[in-house]
Order: sequence, then C-alpha cells, then structure tokens
Amino acid sequence: MNTAAAAPIVERREDFCMESFRRVEDQLHIIRRAVLERAAKLAAKDSQAGNEQVYSVMPQHVDKAFDILLNESLRILNAQSRTDDQ
Repeated sequence: MNTAAAAPIVERREDFCMESFRRVEDQLHIIRRAVLERAAKLAAKDSQAGNEQVYSVMPQHVDKAFDILLNESLRILNAQSRTDDQ
C-alpha cells in the first residue's frame, strides 16, 4: 500500500475522531452544568427547610440531581420510542 496515498485517509479519520471527541466534550459540559444547576436548587431547598448544616452543594445533592435528570431523560426517550413504534 502506498503510504502517501494512505495519509489523507488517516488525516480524515483523525479529524473525524477529534470532531467526535469535541462533540462528546460539549455534551458532557452541558450535562455537568445541568446536574450542578439542579444540585444547587436542591441545596437551596434544603437550606430553606431550616437545615442549618447545608451551606453549599453537597455530594448528595449532586447524586440526587443526576438521578433526577437521568430519570427525566429515560422517561423522554421511552415516550419517544413509543411514538416511533406507532
């Protein structure tokens, strides 16, 4: 195989991989921000409930926020798959 001819193919694959990686990073950033925003709301709700130990977002808020967003996403995906099947 001619290595000079293979070089453009390798470059295209590398470009594709880098672009895919950037898209994944962008999606992870969006998910991270959504989880942290939801966790902040949960922490604020706990603070208003008179829980004096809560001054900031705690790990349990992040875990609960992630679970909430995951469940919402799964519910939406299930609803979409049901409408696609009909």
